[in-house]
Amino acid sequence: MNPLAAAWMRRHWPLTGAIVVLILFSVVHLAVFEPAARRYRTTLRLATELGMPLEPEQTPPVLPPRVFALLSDNALPAATVLERGNSGTLVSELIEDVARIGGRHGLQVVVTEPGTATQLPGSTQVRAHLHLRGSYPGFVALLGELASGGRLFAVDRFTISSQEPGRQMFEIWISRLILKQPGGRR
Repeated sequence: MNPLAAAWMRRHWPLTGAIVVLILFSVVHLAVFEPAARRYRTTLRLATELGMPLEPEQTPPVLPPRVFALLSDNALPAATVLERGNSGTLVSELIEDVARIGGRHGLQVVVTEPGTATQLPGSTQVRAHLHLRGSYPGFVALLGELASGGRLFAVDRFTISSQEPGRQMFEIWISRLILKQPGGRR
């Protein structure tokens, strides 16, 4: 090796090492990483064209399975909701559901007053007014089951009056929300 070139390399060994490392990294990048990046970009483009984008910014929001099940269990086709709401069937189903759940907890239905079915653009809300007789723990169990069940019930208000020890009279105003499906499926 030429003594002048060797002396020059000894003086400039950091620059020489940096050039060797740059050449090594460039060869590895072109041989290994660039083909993998090209395959990734191609896969990403194909997935986006198929409607399954892989980028977090492009993915549509997905409902959690429990929320999707709750919404689909409380939805009916719009025509069915309109027909059953106008005929009073939805209100009577609400009263039957509350009476059945209350019966499981020892509550007796004394008086029922069907309410209105309010048609909203994407849903229908049905209301009822019931008088129940039974024990306070049974009423609390009724409220708990209404809250944790798979239906969209809302207790608008209630009153409690005592008749005799261990037996109360409960007056409850309740509503249920039924969602309208845009399609014709049930």
